[in-house]
Amino acid sequence: MRRHTRRAIAVVGVVACALTAALCIPSMAQEMAKEKICQLCHQKDQGASPAVTAKYAETLHAKAQGEGPRYNANDGAAGVGCQVCHGPGAEHVKAAAETKKDSIGSPAKLQAREARMSLCARCHAQYEVQGENPADPGFVTDYKYGDDILSKIRLKPMSAEKTKLEQVNEMQNSLHFTSAIGPTCIDCHTGHKDLDPSLPHQTTDAGNAVCLKCHNPETADVRHCTATFPADALCKSCHMPDNRHIIKVAPAG
Repeated sequence: MRRHTRRAIAVVGVVACALTAALCIPSMAQEMAKEKICQLCHQKDQGASPAVTAKYAETLHAKAQGEGPRYNANDGAAGVGCQVCHGPGAEHVKAAAETKKDSIGSPAKLQAREARMSLCARCHAQYEVQGENPADPGFVTDYKYGDDILSKIRLKPMSAEKTKLEQVNEMQNSLHFTSAIGPTCIDCHTGHKDLDPSLPHQTTDAGNAVCLKCHNPETADVRHCTATFPADALCKSCHMPDNRHIIKVAPAG
């Protein structure tokens, strides 16, 4: 009887280890979950959280193609994985239902402006990593969710021609980047919520609405624009030439 019991315990142990290995893979702080687990659970509503798998599959992040860590999910699958923006998910997978929501990160939950900017800048900027013998001189690999990487990197000058994944380089001289109270990427862009064909750059609102959330239309400078230009004129036509994130200030008058 004892022999059968020990054998049963051994089998259960092997199954438990195999299941753990299937759900969690060695990576950043040993806390990452398989991306397929995210997709499997979130293909349907999870309590108050609406299903996002189908929406996310249509995003630019999910469809990203290229070489290097900027273009791959945490487990090597093509596309940018959920945990790149939400942080390690192994604890979230194992958490009880009542603590699920608090066991995973979200860009909006990051309190420090530098942390929110760093989350996007890690991929959406071209830079040199400062420090002795970094593992990858062009990408921050030693990163924990919520880190401020801006003090670890040296941004390269903006390219003369529009180049992929250098949005932060484009905006580095604008008040959007340099101001301590300036917006961050998530104030204007969304990862997968409210995705709509009218929002080709995954902005939170269409047209000028995304700008007017912060730029009060009653202030003198904005009134000047609305009085001078046609009603269908777009802010980005002057302030974001060629759809680049320069956010330049138009000449007075």
